[in-house]
Amino acid sequence: MTEYEDRSDSLTLLQAEYARRVEAVMAAVKDELDALEVELKPILELATAAKTEGESELKAAVLTKGATVKGARMMAVWAKGRETWDTSKLAGFAVAHPELLELRKIGEPTVVIRAIK
Repeated sequence: MTEYEDRSDSLTLLQAEYARRVEAVMAAVKDELDALEVELKPILELATAAKTEGESELKAAVLTKGATVKGARMMAVWAKGRETWDTSKLAGFAVAHPELLELRKIGEPTVVIRAIK
């Protein structure tokens, strides 16, 4: 695992250097970016709210219709509700009916790498 940790440390150092350089470049244009934000942020917020409202209305209409709706550039895809089972109750039921266990599938194990804090 040491080799992996060494590579991870090297990556962390390179990312820090990249962030430092980006910060230096951004400092040079900070005033222009601030002016853009003052000018465009309210307009972007209104456009985002309008899009969100339209999306909600479209989803409600598609749910009511119960079918996919296609537009010129986008489509709202209707999908039936997913069927789920209470696995803890099924496991208890399988104790009395072990033949149910033949219907069970268990996926492959996975590995996740996490930093130690």
